Amino acid sequence: MELNSEFFKSMFTMPDTIGKGERDDNPIHLPFTRKQAFSDLLVLLYPGLESLKNGAHESSTPQESGVMPPNSICRWSLPRAVDVFELVLRWDFEKIKDDFIRFLKPPELWDDVVEQIIFAHRHGIESWYLGAYEKLANRKVSLTLNERGRLGPAFSSKMQQIRRCRK
Repeated sequence: MELNSEFFKSMFTMPDTIGKGERDDNPIHLPFTRKQAFSDLLVLLYPGLESLKNGAHESSTPQESGVMPPNSICRWSLPRAVDVFELVLRWDFEKIKDDFIRFLKPPELWDDVVEQIIFAHRHGIESWYLGAYEKLANRKVSLTLNERGRLGPAFSSKMQQIRRCRK
């Protein structure tokens, strides 16, 4: 993991982590980490792990190219992929971050354009802004009270102005 993440590279050089994770009785604690998301991240980094879990005997060398294995996340639900993406960002896995952003971008993945906008803003994914804004501005239904609350008053007000100008 330290090949792909500055977080993990520095973790293993800190004095209080020496020996951590080498034995079952001395685990590395990763608070606020879902077991499924961590397992999925490991499969992305070490594609052979999935085969090993299924009884095959493939190598499980880490992905160094930064390109995710084919079909690695395509079969996951959007919430599951988002959980793994949160770990990718938290632990600075820069090499696979862009692959994730490309996978998560298609508007058809997002049932809720408001959620897509909130996600893009939270993570600074500026390349998503224009398409999501256009989709929301061109939507036939006005912003609901719930959506205005989620987007905040400033953004909602600007979006309502844009929607009025388009009519």
